[in-house]
Amino acid sequence: MSLAITPSAPLQPVDVPGEIIQSIVDCLVDDPRTLDICSLISHSWLPFSRYCLFRDTICHIKHSSSLDDFISFFQTSSNIVPYVRSLRLAGGPCEPPVTLAIEDLHRVLQTFFQLKRLAIERLTLSSRAHPGCDDDSGLPALTIPTVALAELRLCRISYDHATARAFGMLKTWVACSNPSYCLSMAAPCDVKTFQAFVDSFGPRITSLSLNALGYLVPLKLWLRGYSEDDADSLGEREFVSLAPCTTLTELVLYITSAGGLDDDSQFIFYWAALQAIVASVASAPRDTLRRVMLRFQRCGPHTARAMRVHAALRDPPDPRGWVNLNPELWKVLEDALLALPALEALVCVLCDGGFVREWKTLLSDLNMEMGALLEGAGSCSPQDSQVPLDEYRDYVAFLETAFPRLQKKGLLHFQQAES
Repeated sequence: MSLAITPSAPLQPVDVPGEIIQSIVDCLVDDPRTLDICSLISHSWLPFSRYCLFRDTICHIKHSSSLDDFISFFQTSSNIVPYVRSLRLAGGPCEPPVTLAIEDLHRVLQTFFQLKRLAIERLTLSSRAHPGCDDDSGLPALTIPTVALAELRLCRISYDHATARAFGMLKTWVACSNPSYCLSMAAPCDVKTFQAFVDSFGPRITSLSLNALGYLVPLKLWLRGYSEDDADSLGEREFVSLAPCTTLTELVLYITSAGGLDDDSQFIFYWAALQAIVASVASAPRDTLRRVMLRFQRCGPHTARAMRVHAALRDPPDPRGWVNLNPELWKVLEDALLALPALEALVCVLCDGGFVREWKTLLSDLNMEMGALLEGAGSCSPQDSQVPLDEYRDYVAFLETAFPRLQKKGLLHFQQAES
């Protein structure tokens, strides 16, 4: 017996509502191959797929021609340029870092006219026009791009003769949109660069995020843990002064824990973070700063002993013997906050698991041995780990005792970080 198959009419594209298409492609944000396929379904799927593919774009600048090739690609594919909303310009792990000329950065801002977030990482910001000059005469006169940034993020920017003046030019290009500024310190040498940035942008900065993770030692050594070889780094050192930010109203600061590190390492790194935070608050303009946010970020699992290390900086003497590093920093920080007459709130954001997202491009170049710490191995036991709800409650209980006067004044607030 044979079956006769009657040819059917060709399939017609289904008119799927845009809300459903958006929901589908949002689930595929980490699957670019499938997003490519979605873009071929029909014309109605194309803009949704392209937006998801290109809205967060990274340009890895490994040599001088990398950025030229990157810009050339988008200039010859101008129909996808409007979909790029977030751009990360990232250099490689080489030393010294690859140079990003201010002239090329101008081309970037001119090309991606819909850009909202720009991140510059592991690069030297300089100029091709007389990079060693000591005045502004050697820098080019460039038109102001039309881009309206909402966020500018800098991480591990090496300093050279033209960096401060390049910051001055960048300031004129982004000032009209009044973006928020994020400075992520991956190494102690970032202090000089970030100070030049703050000095240049000064009164233009109303919202600033400052992550001082690398204030004491570079990120890679931080992940490895403190050792006696790092003892020289514990001396007095300057931090970024926020005095030039005379219109600053919001300041976001980070304290990062690492569940896989030993107690001594956690104590030293907490101490360094609190030192940097105290210095930031103490140097901030007293009459304008209204809101301070402390983000408690973690690398790997949160552990019960992390709370004990925090307490060691609140209740001296420290049982581990770090007497010289223990000036009751939580109390010193509260004193600095109470000295701000315009302060309306100290918001503590708890259970922030965004460490890998924060340092993504730098972590990708570290050795595989760091993976154990990020995944929660190392020296913490399963009994020492905590579920997020316990973590939140423990931090609330600790911070209420660390900031009793702020709590009494109704200025202390808590918020759980978004997952």
